[in-house]
Amino acid sequence: MSLPPVWGARVSPPASLAICWLLGMHRRRAQKEFLAALTQLKIWTKLQGLAGQNGHWERNGFLRKMG
Repeated sequence: MSLPPVWGARVSPPASLAICWLLGMHRRRAQKEFLAALTQLKIWTKLQGLAGQNGHWERNGFLRKMG
C-alpha cells in the first residue's frame, strides 16, 4: 500500500493518531506526532485557502479530546 503524495490531506487526524498508536508509541510521543500531523495539515489547508475553517476545528475539537 502506497501513501498518496500529500497524505495529510487524505488521512484524517483520528486516523493519524491511530497510526501512531499502532506503531506502539507511548502516549506522550503519540501526542507529539499527532500535533505534528495537525500542523502539516494546517499548512496544507492554508495553501489551499481553507486554513480558517480547519484551524478552528483542530483547536476546539480534537485537541480538547486529547486532554
